[in-house]
Amino acid sequence: MTEEESTVSRKFCSWVSANRSDASRRRALRWMQLCVTGFVSIVIVVVMWCDWSSPLPATYLGSERSYPPAMNTTHINGKPMERVVTNYTNNIFFTVKTSMKNYRKRLTLLMLTWFQVVDKNKVAVISDSLKAGQLYVSTIRDAGFNLILSNCSNMHSAEALCCKSGAEFGAYYEAVKKHNENKERYQWFCHVDDDVYVNVPRLSQLLQQYDPHKPYYIGKWPWVAHHNHSFTKLNSVRLHRIRSMNYPIKANTFKYATGSTYCLSHALMMEAKQFFNGKDNFYASCRLALFTDDIAIGLIIGVILGYNLTDVNDFHNQYDDMASTSVEEISKYITVGYQMKLKDEVKVYYNTIPIQSPFVKDSTKFMAYHCLLYPSVSWCPRHLPF
Repeated sequence: MTEEESTVSRKFCSWVSANRSDASRRRALRWMQLCVTGFVSIVIVVVMWCDWSSPLPATYLGSERSYPPAMNTTHINGKPMERVVTNYTNNIFFTVKTSMKNYRKRLTLLMLTWFQVVDKNKVAVISDSLKAGQLYVSTIRDAGFNLILSNCSNMHSAEALCCKSGAEFGAYYEAVKKHNENKERYQWFCHVDDDVYVNVPRLSQLLQQYDPHKPYYIGKWPWVAHHNHSFTKLNSVRLHRIRSMNYPIKANTFKYATGSTYCLSHALMMEAKQFFNGKDNFYASCRLALFTDDIAIGLIIGVILGYNLTDVNDFHNQYDDMASTSVEEISKYITVGYQMKLKDEVKVYYNTIPIQSPFVKDSTKFMAYHCLLYPSVSWCPRHLPF
């Protein structure tokens, strides 16, 4: 073999060896990528399984977590779901609109607090689906509360809100039909969002001022409507849609109650049944309003049926400024709420009622408010800081 041939042979062998090494490295890299991807996928599945199937998590004295507590059928984080006996008139049917993602964050807190003041048979919790896990659904139902799975979307969209509102109205009509021999049980329908605390005795005192056998629409006109009248005007598109359905037009403007809380008398519920009863009927009503459920309710009651909103300022929600109110004023509120926002990927609660909570983690102040109203509850501290 000549020197030139030997040189070519050596170069060829080096090239083959280098390519083999590159191929081995590529194969090894691919295997490493597959292993990492598989490991990450397994971790994600395990975390999701733990998140949805573990007991509802925790917040109270000594806890460092910022969400509501672990719960079984009688206790939440070791604290009993203790019934509170009051002398309020027991003729209100409550519906609470929630979502599967809020079962442990919001709903458990309501079950520990103001749900314990009302008749469990007169509270219907309207959620979206079973995707949150059978454990959550069973626990809530075993605690004695009526959880209705509407199969509506869990998004905060106009379609999803209208769908759930239709399910809420349907729950009321079904309860009235079931107890037709005792109509006095359901003289009022009251809707509540899952981020609202209801001062039940104060609500009862308010409703006793009105005759449920007459049409009443009671709530709070939202501040945004004071500044943007396009929400409450009967524009040409709305007018055309109402006329195309051969509905009467009794007013050109209307007021609506903020969607956090409102109450309708039995007489009004019966008169509005063709618009409200069931998801399909109410979704069609929302299309008339071209907006969300609360505006659709105001339009139907104000424009088609011809009744005005009874505006009650003591229905407070997350948009009201709570900072300047006193403890005495707060105790007279019918409802309170709070706001929440993400700051550096951490949930921050603000615009809550201005009282000092005796609990380590009570971001919404709902537990403190419950103790303010019902200090004899066993899990409330003997000496309150307000």
